[in-house]
Amino acid sequence: MSYSFLCLLLLLFSAPGYSANSTSPYSFGDSVSRGVIDFVVNPWAHPDIKADLDEIGRLNPGLVNRLGFEYGGTSLNRLNFSGDAAAAIHRILPRARIGGGFPENLKTDYRAVLPCDSETDLHTFKRDGLTGKAFDGSAGYYWVDLELVPAQNYYICIGKAEIRRNFDHFHFEEADNLLAKCASRTACVAGYRRVRDELERYAKEREISLSFSGEPELAREMPLDSVYIPARFYVDDFDQEYRNRVKTEFGDRYTYVLSPSIVQDLVRKVPKNTRVFFYVDNFDSRQDDLRRMMELDGPNRRELIRRSGEVAAKYGATFVPSYNHCDGCIPLNLVGDACEAKPSSKLSVYNARECGDLGAIRECLGARPKVVSGAAPP
Repeated sequence: MSYSFLCLLLLLFSAPGYSANSTSPYSFGDSVSRGVIDFVVNPWAHPDIKADLDEIGRLNPGLVNRLGFEYGGTSLNRLNFSGDAAAAIHRILPRARIGGGFPENLKTDYRAVLPCDSETDLHTFKRDGLTGKAFDGSAGYYWVDLELVPAQNYYICIGKAEIRRNFDHFHFEEADNLLAKCASRTACVAGYRRVRDELERYAKEREISLSFSGEPELAREMPLDSVYIPARFYVDDFDQEYRNRVKTEFGDRYTYVLSPSIVQDLVRKVPKNTRVFFYVDNFDSRQDDLRRMMELDGPNRRELIRRSGEVAAKYGATFVPSYNHCDGCIPLNLVGDACEAKPSSKLSVYNARECGDLGAIRECLGARPKVVSGAAPP
């Protein structure tokens, strides 16, 4: 090897930003520092997401979350559809983490055949075996019971299938609600631990590092990398402790934005070094986050996104803006911007690209938490 060629190699390896593993996934901490977005792919509508993927590439977040949103029970079709989207994101952002999760409830007639340890290792899952509940004609959905081994196996199967489809961040949806419904909280926590441990073992065999998200109560029972909490843009009377009062020359007014008080309260309540994410949730037609956002016109919606990012960062948390959100969730008479109504339809829809919100999201992703999230558990 010539002296000049050796010098060239030394310069290359010492260059700023060079890494021998420059295409390896970000660590969880690094992914959060680069920003987090929620991006939901809809397997029923089969949308063309190419333009959205191009914009996500330009936003360059470290974690693209909610692709594996599995409300009502997953299926092989949903796994493959979200997996295709995850693979497409990895082609554009090879180091980004991809967020999936597990269904917290199942439809009455839920039945699915899913690939577990491999694509040919097929297992059948049915609603009654995963919920422990007999059919009730008044119930539209049934809560999964993590005390039951079949339910644990169901989550493990979904997780393994998602790992093979480029997912490496997993969210335990509605974990605190499920814990509250458990006959034995200890047994349900043990169920969550088994799911996490089995998936970590499976991923380690493939040299993949996983991260896990849940809710505050579960985070106090077992180590989680983050908690995922509805932002709740509070205004109404029954949420007075979190109302955002602004004094103006015309008197007091209240704004839709992430409340500094709720950020500080939640950061104090989770275990030390657990990241706190606030996201746009869909709760009910009176007081849900998505309604709040979609009631606003464009300038005020973008102000909500920017200021929520600033508030979260100031008190040690992360606000997760939605790139898109639930189709048809909000009555059109409550929609404040024409971009949020489907053409020739009575359904609402939100897409940040189509609504001109990408600049606000870019600013939000640039807001860095000023302090470390979390406090020591009591």
